[in-house]
Amino acid sequence: MITVIKQGNAYNRRVISLEGLSTDTKPVEYFIETDSNGIEVARVYIENGSTFTEIDTGKLFMYDAENNTWCEIETSGGGGGGTGTDNYNLLSNKPQINGTVLSGNKTSDNLGLQNKISATNKIDSDFVDDENSQNKFMSEAEKTKLASLVNYDDTEVKEDISDIETSLNSHKSNKTNPHEVTKAQVGLGNVDNTSDVNKPISTATQTALDNKVNKVDGKGLSTNDFTNADKAQITTNKNDIATLAETKQENLTFDATPTSNSTNPVTSGGLYSMFRNAVNRQSTIGGTGDLNDAKVSGFYKFNGSPANTPSTGTAAYGMLIVFDYDNYILQLCYRFDTSATYIRASSSTGSSWGTWKELQSGT
Repeated sequence: MITVIKQGNAYNRRVISLEGLSTDTKPVEYFIETDSNGIEVARVYIENGSTFTEIDTGKLFMYDAENNTWCEIETSGGGGGGTGTDNYNLLSNKPQINGTVLSGNKTSDNLGLQNKISATNKIDSDFVDDENSQNKFMSEAEKTKLASLVNYDDTEVKEDISDIETSLNSHKSNKTNPHEVTKAQVGLGNVDNTSDVNKPISTATQTALDNKVNKVDGKGLSTNDFTNADKAQITTNKNDIATLAETKQENLTFDATPTSNSTNPVTSGGLYSMFRNAVNRQSTIGGTGDLNDAKVSGFYKFNGSPANTPSTGTAAYGMLIVFDYDNYILQLCYRFDTSATYIRASSSTGSSWGTWKELQSGT
């Protein structure tokens, strides 16, 4: 509990000295006195330089009203029992000027120190004319120079300023590169003054373009003989042909003699007539030959029982039609000895042949 030891009279209520424990909160700005019931009865304001004694530690503190803080001060030794501090703000008897305490930031107006000499006051001539006086204000030469400034003619200076201004304005409006700055001086030595349409391309770009395929109408960027759609259709067609060659054809209707309107296969006699009258005959395959070697489109006659003829036994002679298309080969064979017709195909340029399929048995 904090106790007031001394305080001012009933009018100013200024605290002079307080004491309490080190655990007590030291009051700032004012101290509130209460009765036995804790009701406020008085508010005592703390004056700068007031003291607070911690009765349990013996430490002494002095109040700094300017900063609203308590500062610990050392208790001087000896029999005098006095106190001292090196904190100017804690002094209760600070010096004054014109009744104003010298504390904090004070201006000359705060201290009542207004200028005593007006700017219009004249200087005492004694301070000017006395050459031997230590209080001399200026020399005669300086007075003369000062007097000459009163009637100074600044026409020439004004003309010089006007000339400079005219020159600067002229230079500012000159757009013809008066300093002759080059593109190399501004880091643009490799830049050519060309329009966007006429700008050249680099050597590397031109080389890359030279290696590109020229665009062909109807073929995109390809120089192939067929478009992708064409090649896809060809693949479909050859697969259909291969499937047909591998599948035995049954229940077919045959025409006895082929005509221009025939839509069905023809009989053996009709095939014979067609083979016999063929004009695009390629060659004759003899007895030492091999039907596997007939890979070029055309009409062939074979005799002497060559190798790889259709059906069982040895075919003495017959006719062979060959269709060669995109590395796929189709062979259609008619045997004169049995009057039967057969078909087979190769899907790898003749290196591997399928099995002969009978289209028409002999009659």
